[in-house]
Amino acid sequence: MGRMLLLLAISAGLFGKTAKLDGRNLYYEAQGAGPRAVVLIHGWTCDHTFWSAQAGALAKKYKVIALDLPGHGRSEAAAEYPVTLFARAVEAAMRAERVSKVVLMGHSMGGAVILTFSRLFPAKLEAAVLVDSVMLESGAAAGAVKFYERFTGEQGLIARRKMVEGMFSEASTPAVREQVLQVMLAAPESLAVGAMKGMFAPEVWKEGQSSAPALAVVANPAQIREEALRARFPNLTYKTLPGTGHFLMMEKPAEFNAIALEWLARR
Repeated sequence: MGRMLLLLAISAGLFGKTAKLDGRNLYYEAQGAGPRAVVLIHGWTCDHTFWSAQAGALAKKYKVIALDLPGHGRSEAAAEYPVTLFARAVEAAMRAERVSKVVLMGHSMGGAVILTFSRLFPAKLEAAVLVDSVMLESGAAAGAVKFYERFTGEQGLIARRKMVEGMFSEASTPAVREQVLQVMLAAPESLAVGAMKGMFAPEVWKEGQSSAPALAVVANPAQIREEALRARFPNLTYKTLPGTGHFLMMEKPAEFNAIALEWLARR
C-alpha cells in the first residue's frame, strides 16, 4: 500500500516544484528529508523520470532532488545549451531547496555536468556518482561537429533513433525501450543539436581534476575505461554492471541501487 501511495504521489506531481534560472522555469521534484542531499542529473534529451527507480529508494535515507535540465522535460527552453547552463541549473535547484552541499549522480551527459559543476561550485560538491558517463581527454572533442550535425534536417530524427536503439541491451525491457524512445525522440532538434554541441565544447574537457570522492558504474569497461575516469576524478571507485546497456540504472535498478547505496553509506 505504501509503494502504491508513493507511485500515486509521483504521478500526481506532488513532489513537483519550480525554480528560476535566468528568468526561466526549471522543473524539479524533491522528496526525502535526510541530512544529506543527492541530486539526480539525467542525460542528453532525457528527463527526470529516467531516475524513477532510484529516487524513492534514495529518499529513504537522503533528500533527493531530480531535475529536468533546461529545455528537457518540463523545464523551459533556452536559446543555447552550454554545459555551464546545466551545471547552474543544478545549483539553482539546490538553492531553491536550501541545500548547500550535495552528492551529484549523473547519467551519460550528466557526467559532463558534474565535471563542470565541480569547477563552478567546488565547495558545494560532496561526492559524485558517474553512471555510464564518458570522460574525454582535453582536445578529444574537436572533431565532434560532424557527429552532432547529422541530427539536423529531415534525416536527423532517424539518426537519433538509430543511435538511441544502439544503446539498448538484452536487459532493456519493452517498457524501458518505450520510455527511452518516447522521451528522447520527443526532444526538439534545437535541443538535441544544441545540447550535444554544448557537451562537446572544448572548454568542457579542458585540463583539470576534481578531488571529490567519485563512484563510476559502467555497463562496458571496454567503452568507458577506468583510467579515463580516474584522470578526472582521482578519488574513484570503479564498478561494472554486467549484462546492461547504456540505461543500466533502468535495466537493473535493484542491482544499481545496491551499489550506489552501499557506496554512499561509506562516505
